[in-house]
Amino acid sequence: MKPLIYKFHHWAKIWERIKQDNPPSVYLIRSNMRKTLGFTVRDHLHFDNHSHSYRPEVHLDFYGEKYLSHFLLKYGNIKYDDNA
Repeated sequence: MKPLIYKFHHWAKIWERIKQDNPPSVYLIRSNMRKTLGFTVRDHLHFDNHSHSYRPEVHLDFYGEKYLSHFLLKYGNIKYDDNA
């Protein structure tokens, strides 16, 4: 399954919501996050060929379609400013 990829500032808004919805033991411990939320988080630097620079991204690796669907239903409607 391909990961979901977010710009770092977009992910920050989703992360705040995850922290509101779950206890610290879920979002701070990788194995608990995988077991409870069905995904793990990877920080990634993507090389932009146009600007010849690196841009931070967050990759979410899901461990099943049901976890991906649940994530998109719960957090897919979070609004963020694209100018940030």
